[in-house]
Amino acid sequence: MIDVSQDPDGVEVKLQDGTTVCGDVLIGCDGIHSVVRRHLRGEEQKHFANILMWRSLIPAEKLEGLNLEERGNYWFGPGRTLITYWVRPKKLYSILASVPAHEVQRESWDDSGDISEMPALV
Repeated sequence: MIDVSQDPDGVEVKLQDGTTVCGDVLIGCDGIHSVVRRHLRGEEQKHFANILMWRSLIPAEKLEGLNLEERGNYWFGPGRTLITYWVRPKKLYSILASVPAHEVQRESWDDSGDISEMPALV
């Protein structure tokens, strides 16, 4: 998404390939570099929350025998959280783990992390 506009009849979104999509509403879930937030609030300085989030999606076949319930799970402790849930019941499992961090070495939604780094943060 590269642009958002709205009028009394609805909202229009322009995508990177030039396509325009129209609708009654737009829900902005487009991350830290949000085009939707910039449209609503203008440019804002971003503030690092000193939290690093490890994200993983695991195919169900790699979890056989664990009998994971379909409800979500949430564990928390000082400065750390662990959230797990089925994205697609019995097909794809999500794990989100947050830990304190004092700097970001890279920012990416599709870059793989080195799992050996994680225990040092816990």
